[in-house]
Amino acid sequence: MLKRKLKNYAEGFPWNMDIKNFIVNYHYVEDPRPDFSGIWPCSISEFERQIKFLSGNFSIVSAVDVYRASQENSGGNYCAITFDDGLRDQYQNAVPILKKYNATATFFIITDTLNGFLPPAHQIHFLLSKVPAEKLIDLFNDFQNQYQIPKDRRVNPKKRLFEDILIANFKETMMSAPQDLTEPFLGHCFENLSLDPEKFGRGTFMDEPEILSLRNTGFSIGSHAHKHYLEESINQKYFPSEVRDSKKILGRLLGEDPTIFSYPHGRHNNEVIALLKEEGFKHAFITDPRPPRAGDNPYLIPRLDTNDIKKLIY
Repeated sequence: MLKRKLKNYAEGFPWNMDIKNFIVNYHYVEDPRPDFSGIWPCSISEFERQIKFLSGNFSIVSAVDVYRASQENSGGNYCAITFDDGLRDQYQNAVPILKKYNATATFFIITDTLNGFLPPAHQIHFLLSKVPAEKLIDLFNDFQNQYQIPKDRRVNPKKRLFEDILIANFKETMMSAPQDLTEPFLGHCFENLSLDPEKFGRGTFMDEPEILSLRNTGFSIGSHAHKHYLEESINQKYFPSEVRDSKKILGRLLGEDPTIFSYPHGRHNNEVIALLKEEGFKHAFITDPRPPRAGDNPYLIPRLDTNDIKKLIY
């Protein structure tokens, strides 16, 4: 009955849903806040609804185990839970719920946040909480001439459809334009607003004792790059240090090198995959709203988003 119900919900999706083995990814897990309106969090109550449902209907295992089950055509119903970024609200809000339902999970850490670094993606979230998207677009268009952000059409008609055009276009441009261009602009905005990105960074992300606590409790820890710089504009100026620095820091902290990796924004290329193999990573995860299938590349393992699960189970 459950399988039939979920398959009926899945009929509206552009992919065929095999509900036996899948991976769900989360970012912010907190209740919406007026002072932080630039994000779209999964509320605490919604997160518990999803974990309660998943734990009651699936065996919650590691993300690697779900991938293996998909390759072996296992007869079980398996689900894995992952978190990107290493946000403190995950530790404070999600972990107690996971423990309540005896659910394991994997946390992918942006390692330079341990030094107080606020990644550009999160700088964007804070700015959108303080400044209207239209004004930020005007500021960026005036700041440089290389990338002009339109206001009347979507930059990417396939992504961020749940956001309005202005917010979606600003985010997509910030994510795809070269760091040499976006970093000075974001720094300029923070300076004009008298905001300290390091202060936000240290308050937003887990610290070393919290990450160690997760590992010692039995949760898995993986890399989400060093500065979260792997994007569609990937080039050799950034990605070797993104992978190697993150591996070194997590290896020192955990006492063993990480072997799993989550691509920032789910974006990748063949050179990055080759580097991950060279550095000893065994599995890597993308954002693609479907379950893993037999024959999937172990360095391109798809994950659903919390919003996909919401559509499927309610």
